[in-house]
Amino acid sequence: MQKKNIGRILCLVLAFALVFAFAGCGKKASLDPVPSGQASVDSSADDDLAETGPIWNFLDEETAALSTNFDVSNMKCVRLNVIGESESIYNTTDPEIIEQVFRAIDKINVTGLTADQAPNADQTFTFIDNDGREYSIKFNDNNLVGKDGIYLIIGDEDLWDAAINLRENATESYSESADDNDSESTISGDPEDPMNGRADKASKSSSHFSYKQESTGDGTEYIFGDALVVTIPPDWSGKYTMVKGDDYVTFYHTASHEGWQQYDGSDGGVLFGIYYSKDSEDSENAENVGLARDGGYYYISFPSDMQAYMEDESAVEEYASLAEEVDSIAANAFSTVSN
Repeated sequence: MQKKNIGRILCLVLAFALVFAFAGCGKKASLDPVPSGQASVDSSADDDLAETGPIWNFLDEETAALSTNFDVSNMKCVRLNVIGESESIYNTTDPEIIEQVFRAIDKINVTGLTADQAPNADQTFTFIDNDGREYSIKFNDNNLVGKDGIYLIIGDEDLWDAAINLRENATESYSESADDNDSESTISGDPEDPMNGRADKASKSSSHFSYKQESTGDGTEYIFGDALVVTIPPDWSGKYTMVKGDDYVTFYHTASHEGWQQYDGSDGGVLFGIYYSKDSEDSENAENVGLARDGGYYYISFPSDMQAYMEDESAVEEYASLAEEVDSIAANAFSTVSN
């Protein structure tokens, strides 16, 4: 009986030993590579951590340095390039707007990468310092175009408010059709602005409306085709936009033009236009203001209806104030070509 008990005890000991041995094997198996799904979870967590943070972490080193050394007194201007169906450029030297744009960008944070990229939906803010160095920050459809890809962002609401302020109060603006064969371009504002060279670039499309732009005591002089001289009064600065085609230019009240564009896409806000014709014409809405060098004629034309953006009382008032001076502008326009 005693021997049987001893045998049973030995069997139990052996059984426990086998159990512990297999348990040890189980632990050893856990050292093998984990399933690929588990590995990808750990990796993506690290990637997500690397793809979030302040906007400056996702820009090139030189631009990112603005986060610590930005000084508005060292900035000449800030420029906004907007690419849609056409490219529009807005520029300002106003230190308050420059500061507003920078502070708005400084609030933005990145939340991750995205594969989404929209065509014709780019906006680029470029700070230009007093030494001419440029620092550009680009967005595509309200996502950041960073150094390693396109990123989702949050906290960007103030930036788009700042962009509206920049556009509405630009010292100078310029636009050009996205179609290289379309020669329409725009200049507005102050000829002394740092966007030098753009007017000359745009003016080469037509000999009748190529122009020189000069600042005088009476305002801004546009000399079209080296013949027709039109002077824009000083109080128009920052309030008008000039759109130029091959055989015409149109002067718009900027706030009304942009208001109608946003409201229904229409081309409202016209203050007056100038066009070229080979023939002498009579029109109740146009006035012959001089000869071109090839013997044709320049005309100033006037809108036949109210062009102010009626949904904005301040725009209506500003348009009316500028419109009062259109007759004087037309009366003072002259050609350097003798009859």
